[in-house]
Amino acid sequence: MSDLFDDWQRYCQGSLDVDKSYFLGLFKIGMTELEELARFCPTAGEVDLGRIAQEAEIVLCSEGEVEKRRAEDNPNAWLFDALTDSVLSPLSGSSRIDYVLREALYGIAAVYYLAWYIAQPLLQVDIDF
Repeated sequence: MSDLFDDWQRYCQGSLDVDKSYFLGLFKIGMTELEELARFCPTAGEVDLGRIAQEAEIVLCSEGEVEKRRAEDNPNAWLFDALTDSVLSPLSGSSRIDYVLREALYGIAAVYYLAWYIAQPLLQVDIDF
């Protein structure tokens, strides 16, 4: 992490020129998304999905292949559904204000993961978005 932070400082000073995506991991601490899902799923009662996340591999493929896989019934959709259920089920008893705030947060970028990340202090879910 300190190497990436040192690069960030050099970038800010103008002595390093890298692609904007180089710093995507700047604020991440340790775990990848798959590792976090593998850890979280069993706590949400989704042992099989946790195993799938633990055994999954990240591969480089074409955009067409990604879109084809997204259209299929696949573990990524199952993980998203399980995560959605885990995040939304505690909301059933929450106030109208909390619910509307979370919907407004979704409106920032139309991405639930981002809305959940921002609302994480309000959620009763043991996951690091």
